Amino acid sequence: MNKAVNHYTVLKVSQGATEAEIKTAYRKLARRLHPDAGATAEQVEEFKQVSIAYEVLGDGKRRSEYDRELRALQRPSGIETVDTRDLIGNIFDSFLRGTAPATWQPSGFRTARRQSSPQRPLGDVVKEAKDHVSRGLSMAGPSVEEATRRLMKEGRVQEATQLHNEYANLLLRTTTDKIKRVPSIAQDDVSKTAGILVQLGRTKEAKALQNEYADALVEVARHSIERVPTVAWNDVKNAARILSQIGRGKEVSALHNEYADGLVGVARKTIVRVPTIAKTDVENAARILRQLGRDEEAEALSREHLDALAKQARR
Repeated sequence: MNKAVNHYTVLKVSQGATEAEIKTAYRKLARRLHPDAGATAEQVEEFKQVSIAYEVLGDGKRRSEYDRELRALQRPSGIETVDTRDLIGNIFDSFLRGTAPATWQPSGFRTARRQSSPQRPLGDVVKEAKDHVSRGLSMAGPSVEEATRRLMKEGRVQEATQLHNEYANLLLRTTTDKIKRVPSIAQDDVSKTAGILVQLGRTKEAKALQNEYADALVEVARHSIERVPTVAWNDVKNAARILSQIGRGKEVSALHNEYADGLVGVARKTIVRVPTIAKTDVENAARILRQLGRDEEAEALSREHLDALAKQARR
């Protein structure tokens, strides 16, 4: 869960809000922030966060799961909170060597184990981890981390690797689902899941996941260009960045050109309707066209604007 974002705060409701109150709050914000309502780029980004928050809080099952995670984050002292990414390298470096580290200091996965708690039997720990993974619990990470650490400590590398493959399958399912629902916030999940898949030797699946993520971002960007090209830049930039990272550079150029065409379309409509206020749209479109090496089109658009201004002045 992203600790920087509280879905209740985004929707401006209390944690004890009813389903009706949440729905009302979402509709009120959506009317004001929706791109079709002429929202600014900042408001469009806020609308995305509002939509994400409502997807979670508007679903009873997902809200209950989110509330459990929220309570875990809000729990007072005695709880260790650390960065997941550091642990991945430690675990899988050991897997690849086939040995456990001499001193294992878990530095990943959020865990609610109190430092003074007595150590549970390993069989119970492994059973709990497998149960969490099989049930698809979002908080399976802590139990998998503990089970893996102790299995490795006892030299049971094969069992530890198998458990992590099962956990990777869970991450793959949940990440794929997030890509389909809200790709704009799936980057951390994709990076984490792809990293684990690669370290487990499942490179093809990691590449397929990255390509699926890129395709989803491109679809979002094209949808933004089609509907509101003037506020589509962030979506275009995100998609282009991921495409470049996975070696799909040719598609970056095509997407940028689609974005430029969208801006040109907006500029020309403004020139026809109200040429006196078309300057900003024309300049933005011309700037992007020049960056893409389409200088002649940029000059033609500028002349078209000047001709429209001159024609209006003669009336």
